[in-house]
Amino acid sequence: GIAHIDLSADLSTIPPADQILALAQVVCTLTSLPGIGQVQFARATRPIEIPRAEGSLTNEPVARSD
Repeated sequence: GIAHIDLSADLSTIPPADQILALAQVVCTLTSLPGIGQVQFARATRPIEIPRAEGSLTNEPVARSD
């Protein structure tokens, strides 16, 4: 399944490197739960772009490998 997380605009007040770590921690935590394989991040229900491990941005659901 996919966990849908709606983020506050306050996330942008955190330094970019810390944002990456925070998003990665959320993905790792949620995907450790049974039935959740991906996480979709949004703001006001609209998907937002987040960084992937190789440096690209995506607004698609992400998994631990991303």
